[in-house]
Amino acid sequence: MARAASGSEPGAPSPDGTREAFVRDWNLWLRDVATGKETQLTFDGAPDYGYATDNAGWKHTDNAIVVWSPDGRKIATFRQDQRKTSTMTLVATNVGAPRVEQWKYPFAGDKDVTLIERVIIDLSGDAPRLVRLQMPPDQHRSTCADDIVCGNGWEDVQWARDGKTLAFVSTDRGHKSATLRVADAANGKVRDVYTETVATQYQSAPALDAVNWRYLPESNEFLWFSPEVQLGPSVPA
Repeated sequence: MARAASGSEPGAPSPDGTREAFVRDWNLWLRDVATGKETQLTFDGAPDYGYATDNAGWKHTDNAIVVWSPDGRKIATFRQDQRKTSTMTLVATNVGAPRVEQWKYPFAGDKDVTLIERVIIDLSGDAPRLVRLQMPPDQHRSTCADDIVCGNGWEDVQWARDGKTLAFVSTDRGHKSATLRVADAANGKVRDVYTETVATQYQSAPALDAVNWRYLPESNEFLWFSPEVQLGPSVPA
């Protein structure tokens, strides 16, 4: 669905700056920067079950969490499920009436926590095509922190230059295990490449501002930060 501009939601710009992805009513949209024309990309977003939402509980903005492919033809994002996540309530005591704030926040020991369902949106055809990655929902966290994003964005998701494959890291709830995976952008098939498991907590970005792994599909390799190994093995064919 396309229509003229009707909002001013913050957008995540495409590599060439001509378009931007943004969130409206729990769905992901695309805006042409020059004309303001807007195109809806997803249609089944719902409250606490929306696309590209920047909501870690303690931190929530209107920004769209996406990673554009280098050629601007595809968008990697997710659908975030907080429907069963607990609700945090904060009552601020100040002069006058108290202020009450509430947001979704998983508590220690909760059975149900926030999860993400990874998707790719292909913009190369006549109409946007949604590709769901063929894997169970992931934990909402990164290798740099409990939030899904690091200082420079969603760095645990990295595209190949040709946009045909997408590498990403899945981290378990306790941060003890991290698995590098590669997805086929055309059909959503996912294969596990490498898993790092530690006794305490695995963190690829000690400074919390940039992940220390890189996807190198051109040479069939990847770089991986490890307490013991700095250069990871080749990506299996």
